[in-house]
Amino acid sequence: MRLPAPRAETFTACSVKPTKDGFVALRARPSHDAPVVAKMRPEQIVVLDLKNHNYVRSGGWISLSWFPGEAMPNPGDDGYDKVKRGWASYELIDDCG
Repeated sequence: MRLPAPRAETFTACSVKPTKDGFVALRARPSHDAPVVAKMRPEQIVVLDLKNHNYVRSGGWISLSWFPGEAMPNPGDDGYDKVKRGWASYELIDDCG
């Protein structure tokens, strides 16, 4: 019996858009009243969460992961404990590919 080939992990890397105040808030929940988890700077890379090949969204918010360094580490790698997860305004995320 032949087993199916393992599926590649699917994710979408995007960048943070510039804003007047110089950052985009990553929030604990999809709400302007939710606590700020991190302040993401313009052009930093974020990874959008996918479920069943669709972005995880709630209203005008999108669920994502952000890392303050150059490249997002994988689970178990050094620095993975610094990856922050939360919600950001969908309009403030750009250049996905």
